[in-house]
Amino acid sequence: MLKQLGLKDKSFYKTFLFLTFPMALQNLLTTAVNMLDNIMIGQLGAVPIAAVGLANKVFFLYSIVTFGLCGGGAVFINQFWGKKDTAGIKKVLFLNLVLSILFAFFFFVMAFFAPYQVMRMLTNDPAAVDIGAVYLKIISVSYLMSAVIFAFSFFLKSMEKPKYPLITSLVSIAVNFCINYTLIFGKFGFPALGVKGAAIGTVCARMVEMLLIVFLSFHSISFLRHKIGEYLSINREFIGRYLKTSVPVIGNEGFWALGVTVMSAIYARVSTDAIAAINIVNLISDAASVFIFGASNAAAIIVGKQIGLKRVKRAYLYASRFSRLAPLLGVLFGLFAVGTAPWFIHCFAITDELSATAFRLTVIMACFMPFKTFTLVNIVGVLRSGGDTVFCFWTDFAGIWLIGVPFTAISGLLLGCPIEIVYPLSLCEEFVKSFIIIRRLKKGGWITDLVNE
Repeated sequence: MLKQLGLKDKSFYKTFLFLTFPMALQNLLTTAVNMLDNIMIGQLGAVPIAAVGLANKVFFLYSIVTFGLCGGGAVFINQFWGKKDTAGIKKVLFLNLVLSILFAFFFFVMAFFAPYQVMRMLTNDPAAVDIGAVYLKIISVSYLMSAVIFAFSFFLKSMEKPKYPLITSLVSIAVNFCINYTLIFGKFGFPALGVKGAAIGTVCARMVEMLLIVFLSFHSISFLRHKIGEYLSINREFIGRYLKTSVPVIGNEGFWALGVTVMSAIYARVSTDAIAAINIVNLISDAASVFIFGASNAAAIIVGKQIGLKRVKRAYLYASRFSRLAPLLGVLFGLFAVGTAPWFIHCFAITDELSATAFRLTVIMACFMPFKTFTLVNIVGVLRSGGDTVFCFWTDFAGIWLIGVPFTAISGLLLGCPIEIVYPLSLCEEFVKSFIIIRRLKKGGWITDLVNE
């Protein structure tokens, strides 16, 4: 195992860590923005926790679809960057930006003009609907800003400049913390707005983050400022190649996110306490997984760059290393999640019974983390960077809709099982997907060169 990990290849691991750590820290800070809202709102009780968690599922659905869009574009940018084709990079950035804003506008209209209807689809608790709708209407404005942030963040990471998204996230979390503290609890003479204050804080933070990341992108990468016409030099053949690769990624992330949202609605119908516990566990999982998400992005950049340089054998070698490294990271960060869970859960003003439920679910989540890490690194990182986006789509689609959602619905709605039974059944998809991916990697043939004639 150690030999297959290539531990003596210092250049590989130096590049891996150089890319992973800044992106992991950025993911941590992005997660921290959400955590701040939830921890502060957690002082208001279980119903506000559940309401805000459910309302944020709309942004989650939007962000995952946009993640798929920009992730599909990043497949091209990674390979174009290996080839040093700056004109191709600019075309992809422009397409990502335009399509991200269009997606954002759709979700904004839905959340801003029909917040109560959206919340009623997610829960049947009237109190959670009322609180969540107020939060959702305000925070929907941030979707438009997030579209720009996503497009430029993916671009900078693919250009091997992960420190700039990290800087913007640092500034964003500082702004979010200050405004949240002031408006949620009514400090410094301001009124105590509760969840409304949390939403305002997030909108302000996203505005600052958007302006800063655009400025840093154009300031640090000179070719963005030159030959403006290259952004629009897009022909039908290029759009066809872009869509052929990106649409499966968008569908992959979109159907997966929709499935997760459906499962959250099922959890909410098990009980309000159940969805509150799940929201807390998801925050713990997100915090424990920040390095894993960074590793997935690093894998995509490293493997994609080798393909752009026409080093196919090395791309396969690196893919093999990432596949062996992933479950080890899953074990490590699963233990971290369990070890830090008691402290984290203590941050919320909840009952002892709900705290115990959240801890039990955290242990269950940690048991599945090696499988989840393996599938994440390979689908988001290795296979997608190789252009194998159709396989990734069908694997995730089958996992969530043939295993995750049915198992959750049957156990939670039909059988009325407790959340300690429903939750692990919803995670069984990761176990099944792992074996499908192993077979695909062993078979080979998943690399497609998208940028070299």
